[in-house]
Amino acid sequence: MLNINYIKNFPTQHGVYLWKKKDKVLYVWKANNLKKRLEQYFRTWIWVWKENMVMQADNIDYFLTKNEEEALILEEKLVKKYNPPYNSLLKWDNAYIYIKIWNQVFPKVEFTHFKDNNWTFIWPKPYKKDLKNMFLILRRILKFRTCSDTKFKKWKLCSDYTLWLCSWWCIKKDNKEYLRNIKVIKNFFNWKIKEIQSLIKDKIDKAIEEENFEYANILKDFYFKIDKLSQKQNIELEEKINWIFVKIRKEKNIYFMVYTKFIDGKLVDIVKLKNDENNFLKEMKNEWIIKSYKKLKDNFYFCNI
Repeated sequence: MLNINYIKNFPTQHGVYLWKKKDKVLYVWKANNLKKRLEQYFRTWIWVWKENMVMQADNIDYFLTKNEEEALILEEKLVKKYNPPYNSLLKWDNAYIYIKIWNQVFPKVEFTHFKDNNWTFIWPKPYKKDLKNMFLILRRILKFRTCSDTKFKKWKLCSDYTLWLCSWWCIKKDNKEYLRNIKVIKNFFNWKIKEIQSLIKDKIDKAIEEENFEYANILKDFYFKIDKLSQKQNIELEEKINWIFVKIRKEKNIYFMVYTKFIDGKLVDIVKLKNDENNFLKEMKNEWIIKSYKKLKDNFYFCNI
């Protein structure tokens, strides 16, 4: 089985990498930094199918490219050529993403597939496509920043500002309004949508008062899209409970956890994770799951929210 030492001398350039078992290609993907990207596969928290792939592989090949565009073209050609079995599981893996909020004076907000302890994270969410649609709507309403720190520190007008996606926060010294917006974002991605709906209603009333009916219609469309997308679910219970359930199972030195969250009786999150014993207990302590949840039986926990 390969480990992180296998890639210690890998280049940090653009390229495409191939996970292989003997002569069979298991998986093909591109990277802006080959070494950094491959290191992520050897972290403790990775999705089950990726762990299976890592355990099977006995070799990693790579091709260097001049830029990201060239890597994308090469990746597409190699996938068509080899038809790697684990590429077909990509959509499943991408079904879950974290909402990452940077710890800054004017926090940047973005999506990511990986979690560490240097930023604020909201638990993994399903329905990536829908969440991205909601994310864009939130940007148009709250106008929070998504730009890089380098760009933010230039204090110059950019395309985000001209497209009404940002309120030029880089030149504003007072971040109170911005942090209030971040709180609304955190609540929204935890399926508490009343704040953002109230905010949109206020903007609609103001637009009508100013006879800006076109903008009022756009806001109205946003309101109904948020309402519709936030109701997407797999299960709805008769009882309108607000609970989180956690089922934990241990096999040898590996812990498995299934995390489900219900808001108003609707299943809004379901996440499956696994880890070794030491890292699992440490992570769960950080996430207040083991410590705060009431144990029912057979390692089954629940918590009112």
